[in-house]
Amino acid sequence: NSAEVLNDYNMQAATEWNSTCRNWEEAQSALQKYYLSIFYGIEFCVGTLGNIAVVFGYLFCLKNWNSSNVYLFNLSISDLVFLCTLPSLMRSYAIQNWVYGDVFCVVNRYVLHANLYTSMLFLTFISIDRYMLMKYPFREHLLQKKEFAILISLAIWVLVTLELLPMLPLIHPIKTEQGTYCPDFASSGDPQYNLIYSLCLTLSGFLIPLFVMCFFYYKIAIFLKQRSRQFTTALPLEKPLLLIIMAVVIFSVLFTPYHVMRNVKDCFAPAQLEVQQMH
Repeated sequence: NSAEVLNDYNMQAATEWNSTCRNWEEAQSALQKYYLSIFYGIEFCVGTLGNIAVVFGYLFCLKNWNSSNVYLFNLSISDLVFLCTLPSLMRSYAIQNWVYGDVFCVVNRYVLHANLYTSMLFLTFISIDRYMLMKYPFREHLLQKKEFAILISLAIWVLVTLELLPMLPLIHPIKTEQGTYCPDFASSGDPQYNLIYSLCLTLSGFLIPLFVMCFFYYKIAIFLKQRSRQFTTALPLEKPLLLIIMAVVIFSVLFTPYHVMRNVKDCFAPAQLEVQQMH
């Protein structure tokens, strides 16, 4: 039947992977030690300076807040909290050993995924707010009120935390002969359980927000094209259209591979474990 065919295909793929990539553990270790530690260091320096400037700019320079400012401020806070976890990751990858204990391992991975999914939701509501601003330029709608944006922001933090609660018991440091490391969610827990939870998390945390974001950016693009037909000077409208396209493409390209590979890994993990046990 179809289940047996899929299982045979998974086992064959896992066998081919093991036979063609005999040194994948050494390659993974080298990537973590040299590439990730250096890349995280660059990201920490650049991202921290940029997000601190944005946060302090909002707190001390902006007097009249609107809904967009609330979402962007929360987005900057989410990024800044995540950036604070990078030094520990840099050191652990550089020395090939996690020395910060079980609790901080869970906190580190929670912050990583919280940043991922809160960013998606804040960007989604930013796209909604921009569309509402074009439709209601005087901010007459409820969705454009600052107080409503604050409630939405609080709801996003609570929702993402609830989504990530099933993940937290699965994460704990793993000791090996080479040292201790803090695994990501994709490398923790039972693959069969992970697959169900990962698919639900991908749908609720990534696909639905991405679809909503694309829908409202599409509505904005249609609105701008209609406006460009009404005015002879269409050049000022080309820049917003380009920014819309870049925003959708960037987040689709950056977030899609991670979710695809995470779910694919959970699909192949049981078959790969069977192959290893057979050998």
